[in-house]
Amino acid sequence: MQAHHLASAAPDAPRCPLHAVPTAQATLAPHDELVLPLHWRTVTQMAQTADGATALRLYHGDKEITFDEPELFAFGQGLAQQSRFAAGTATTWGPAYSWQQLQPLLTQLLDAGCLNAHPK
Repeated sequence: MQAHHLASAAPDAPRCPLHAVPTAQATLAPHDELVLPLHWRTVTQMAQTADGATALRLYHGDKEITFDEPELFAFGQGLAQQSRFAAGTATTWGPAYSWQQLQPLLTQLLDAGCLNAHPK
């Protein structure tokens, strides 16, 4: 999925890789609770890319997440408003999101350290 790009906002800071190495964790399920650490520090910005397209950028601490597909802008904006949420509720943040579409994206954000899983 190339709708998002994860990068570090600071050059020497830890990076959120675009294709994180899969972990040995169980597959993310809709009922799993996720946490956006220090969510109040998240800043959203609409910006133009070098080719003139519109992109949504989320700045969270030293991480930058860029959504360059307009159909995922609502997901990115919804994510920025959360402190803790059941993974499956992300499908309600925009029109016509499916779990099959968002599960890999949420997993990537988990693997990159942008989200944390909250143990039950």
